[in-house]
Amino acid sequence: MQRLWCLALVLALCGTGCAHLNSVSTTSVPADRGTPVEVNASRFVFLYLNFDNDYVNEMTKELAAKCPNGRVEGILTKMEKVTYFPLFAHSIKVYATGYCVAPAATPVTVNPTAPAPPAPDVEDDEEEGGLEGDTFIEEEP
Repeated sequence: MQRLWCLALVLALCGTGCAHLNSVSTTSVPADRGTPVEVNASRFVFLYLNFDNDYVNEMTKELAAKCPNGRVEGILTKMEKVTYFPLFAHSIKVYATGYCVAPAATPVTVNPTAPAPPAPDVEDDEEEGGLEGDTFIEEEP
């Protein structure tokens, strides 16, 4: 009977798993939310030994590739850890979702009450071999 309890305890520990949401971050969500884009990356970690996070670096390029004619805004990132077998087998997953927004034409605004920009310095330069009426613009360094 004691062997059965020990076996049940070992099987219970082996079958235990859980997931933890570690971090969530977001940027400003645009008004135009017509085209959602999503990428994710994951890594299997053995004995909590994660030597690099290079798998996450490609996510930015993947998001940009899914929106070639615009920009991605309203990005929501989530990082979660899943424990398959305590102390031995883990998975780290990162999700990024956003919205592809077409670039808006930048309106040119003109302020009619603003003073006009100063005119460039123009002078006749007859002393340096210029003909009368030739003008030279001096550029400041």
